Formats: sequence, structure tokens, C-alpha cells
Amino acid sequence: MTQNIRPLPQFKYHPKPLETGAFEQDKTVECDCCEQQTSVYYSGPFYCVDEVEHLCPWCIADGFCC
Repeated sequence: MTQNIRPLPQFKYHPKPLETGAFEQDKTVECDCCEQQTSVYYSGPFYCVDEVEHLCPWCIADGFCC
């Protein structure tokens, strides 16, 4: 499994997303937004026009996936 080098972003209203299960960390996937490999990802549900399977926490935190 690929390890993420950079620390997870901070979420003001969800301070411990790994502990609550909001993000998964069981395999390496490609973020559908930035197309980077990540071992921490959100897998839905999604409310969007495009077909999305995985988003990395960095694209969610910085709003890039919006």
C-alpha cells in the first residue's frame, strides 16, 4: 500500500475523519479529481454530475473537486 507523505488536511467540522470512517484507508486508489494515487480516500456517496468513485481528502479540503 502506498503511504501518503503529506499530512491529512484539517476539517473544521469533522476533526477525525479516519476514526469515524468518513475516509477509507485499506488500499491504494486513484483520485477521480486530481488523478493522483492515494491510500486515504472518500468513496461516497457522491452527489454530482460526473461518475465518481474516489476522492482524496486534499481535493475535498481545498474545494478542487467542487
